[in-house]
Amino acid sequence: MACQDSRMAATGELQLDGSMTLYGSAQCTRDLSSYDCGKCLDGAISLLQSCCQRQEGARVSTESCSIRYEIYKFFNMTSNLIEAQIFMYSNCINSTNYISGSVYKQNLNLTLASLVANTSLIGFNVTSTGQNPDVVYGLVQCRGDISSQDCQTCVSTAAANIRLNSSNQKVASIGYDNCQIRYSNWRFFSTMDSYPRIVLLNKNNATEPVAFHRWLKNLVENLSSVAASDASRFAVGSTNYTDVDKLYALLQCTRDLSEKNCLSCLQDIFSYIPREYGTKIGCQIYSLSCNLRYETGQFFQSTVQLSSPETAPSPSVNSLLEPCAIEIVIRKKDLLLSGGSSAGRREFTVQF
Repeated sequence: MACQDSRMAATGELQLDGSMTLYGSAQCTRDLSSYDCGKCLDGAISLLQSCCQRQEGARVSTESCSIRYEIYKFFNMTSNLIEAQIFMYSNCINSTNYISGSVYKQNLNLTLASLVANTSLIGFNVTSTGQNPDVVYGLVQCRGDISSQDCQTCVSTAAANIRLNSSNQKVASIGYDNCQIRYSNWRFFSTMDSYPRIVLLNKNNATEPVAFHRWLKNLVENLSSVAASDASRFAVGSTNYTDVDKLYALLQCTRDLSEKNCLSCLQDIFSYIPREYGTKIGCQIYSLSCNLRYETGQFFQSTVQLSSPETAPSPSVNSLLEPCAIEIVIRKKDLLLSGGSSAGRREFTVQF
């Protein structure tokens, strides 16, 4: 158990039936005692039982502990330690498969190896390997504010895990907080896909909701234009929405997009935030072509250039406000725990 381990972390698996395995992880911050860790995880389990019964995957995170389960193995295959990279989404198209040992498999391995080897210096790479019908197209991008070393670490993790999570799939993508990888048997470069793979919302509301939403909209619109017009397709900025409260945002598109498509993608994902959640003090939205995040604490590297509305003062460095939320992986149908087969996995997840 996590509370009995010196690392305050544990992983495991359970065979549900002849064809399905359930994988789980639990972790506490190391400042907790074993008793407090157990108490925190008990509370997280209670939340899972109340919100997520019969769902194929879910995650509950608090400031002191987290618990997660999936029907695929999402933790490190060679270690019981939970991955250092913050996993965001994984998506596979089950209708297109390749055969192990096939030419497509060989081309996929070469494509992923090329992406890993040639990305860290500039944080972005596209490549293709082979000829039709076995050609593989690949894209990788790191977050615009991280170091080349952190980029390399994330890309290596993503390349290893996209093969594990999407075994024998010809089309797949995986995203982490610091990077994303995508491959396909069709040329998707420069094609916008703004459908959200994951939306994370902080559970807390702004103390001045009207002012908050007005300044949030102004900041996102400003940064969307900056990101779209910059060659890096990346922008960060901040603004004050009260005399003492500050709002920070990060927006990014994949660099294969045109200025017009990048702007459209960022506008699309911002519009996905439900109106009733427009005053939450933190949000993260990830699609295949762009992503957006805002918080009331500075979460990006303080060395990057900030873009701000003219009325906003210069930013200061604040600690990251960790969202406390429940993530529910929405399915087409409930998980069948005994007999039958599980339903197809939808791409969209949301936190409440």
